[in-house]
Amino acid sequence: MSDSSPPQIDNYGDARIQALMLNDAPRTRAYETAIKRNSELFANKVILDVGCGQGILSLFCARAGAKKVYAVERTSMAGVAKAIVKENGYEDVIEVHQCTVDALSISEQVDVIVSEWMGVGLIHERMLEVVISARDNFLKPDGTIFPTTATLCLSPVADDGSEGELYAANCWNQQSVYGFSWSSAAAMLPYHGPKKKPGIGFPLQRVLLPPSRIADTAAEHKFDLRNVSMDDVRSFSFRFSFPNIRTTLCGVAFWFRVDFIASHSVVLGTSPLDPPTHWRQLVWYFDQPRDQIKKLSGRFTATANPKTCGYKLKITNTGVDDMKIDTVKFLWHARR
Repeated sequence: MSDSSPPQIDNYGDARIQALMLNDAPRTRAYETAIKRNSELFANKVILDVGCGQGILSLFCARAGAKKVYAVERTSMAGVAKAIVKENGYEDVIEVHQCTVDALSISEQVDVIVSEWMGVGLIHERMLEVVISARDNFLKPDGTIFPTTATLCLSPVADDGSEGELYAANCWNQQSVYGFSWSSAAAMLPYHGPKKKPGIGFPLQRVLLPPSRIADTAAEHKFDLRNVSMDDVRSFSFRFSFPNIRTTLCGVAFWFRVDFIASHSVVLGTSPLDPPTHWRQLVWYFDQPRDQIKKLSGRFTATANPKTCGYKLKITNTGVDDMKIDTVKFLWHARR
């Protein structure tokens, strides 16, 4: 596979998906806070917003004093972004491009890249590769990437069976969205309420309550967006070992955090201890719960599927106390 961007899913042109993300307060506030508190990185600077959606991150950058913002969105949502930019009087600052990053043509390098690229379990959808491509092609050598690092976390859990319901509310008729007028979206994005579909397959996307977490720490694998390579994200693995399991073991859960590293750093976390987000957590269940154990260990491996925007995941050499359990494999893909 070349270093070009991977296959991408098309559902980000769906009003429900956009509402889900926009209404995720911990997610959107983290970006707003990171940009506002570090406005010196944005004032009179050139910004690239990768996967801008309706343009909320571009608007945050413009409000922080950016000289120019190139907002890139491959779906029809680019038209909505253009209307919202014009509605808020930033059409001279924000330039919306409906294209892929690979097809983008601009005449200058940028000082900052901002992107909300994270998928469920961090890596799902493979949007990180798109950000890497943007960095390699458009970011100045001393430029900034927000978020700066991303960390995938794994921890054993005793699932209490309580799954929260997070869905997209009808936000198009709000008078103000993070201080910006948003009425353009109401006319351009008919919205008929949430559509709920049952989860299919494993791992399951769930909202875990804090007591579900039964280890004091999580195994972590960090990506530094300033220097991570395509190969680094297309295939990686890490070991985990939890010697102090406190109660019944049902499986392992995944979540992530991203760090906006600057003079005023900001962290966006998605663990059971953090405020709920639309990403929730992922739970990978074992074949049956295991009682009265002391230790869980093994290796997690992720390999990008070259035909989709998903990954082949597996947990191998898994040991519960001194006994090995079967290797767990899962083909994690997105329907396109």
